[in-house]
Amino acid sequence: MAWLPSDASNEKDDRKPSAGGSAENQPLKELQDLVAIAEKQLATKRAVVKVAECRMKIAEAKLKALGSKLTAAQAALSSADAELQRVKKLASKELVSDTELTKAEAARKAASALRDEAEANVEVGEEEVKLGTACHTLALAELEEAELRLKQLRERLK
Repeated sequence: MAWLPSDASNEKDDRKPSAGGSAENQPLKELQDLVAIAEKQLATKRAVVKVAECRMKIAEAKLKALGSKLTAAQAALSSADAELQRVKKLASKELVSDTELTKAEAARKAASALRDEAEANVEVGEEEVKLGTACHTLALAELEEAELRLKQLRERLK
């Protein structure tokens, strides 16, 4: 495969063999090239695993922060509930205006909406962690495949 005549006749081909040397050495050179490619692919797969690990850690850290925001939103809602109950008692005794009651109800609704948003963000964060874990698992599987391919090629070189 190093060089072939341009047609099937027995005419002499003036082309020189490729850089791999004689025709007998060409399969060895091709195998060595395949090993070199497999080594580069293996290095790339190792880098992909590291990237996946980093993305997974980032997703986990974000989830932790989102959990803290949810805790804060739940506390704010609890406080707004207590304030609304307090204002309702005072309003029933006509000790506060209707405006104060309306403000307390609005604050409670806002706190509830913030809590709902925080819960949704935590759900998204949990899915991002799952996605990061799946990407990491996939990267590890591809790394193992590249390692096996390289091992097989090196065995053929022996």
